[in-house]
Amino acid sequence: MRDLCAVWHEQPLALTSANRSSAPSSLEVSEFRSLWPQLGAVFDAGQIGLTEERRLASTVIDLATPGYYEIVRAGVALKQTLALMEAFGIQSRKML
Repeated sequence: MRDLCAVWHEQPLALTSANRSSAPSSLEVSEFRSLWPQLGAVFDAGQIGLTEERRLASTVIDLATPGYYEIVRAGVALKQTLALMEAFGIQSRKML
């Protein structure tokens, strides 16, 4: 992932689940095979979970300002995301 970010360091990179709006999130890339022709790339890191809880909305975070973050959408990984921000000394731009 770091190599990918280094190549496209001036371009936005969105990492979230692939699914049609209002459809449940995918747990593996084969579940959204019909969308592949419309995508620039698909990166398969394996199945992301076994439970239906993993299909909940993704946590979306804005890291555009160096050293700061903003939660755009709180999702299933909010607690883990906040712990990582704290561990790396990245400060909140705005409180939820």
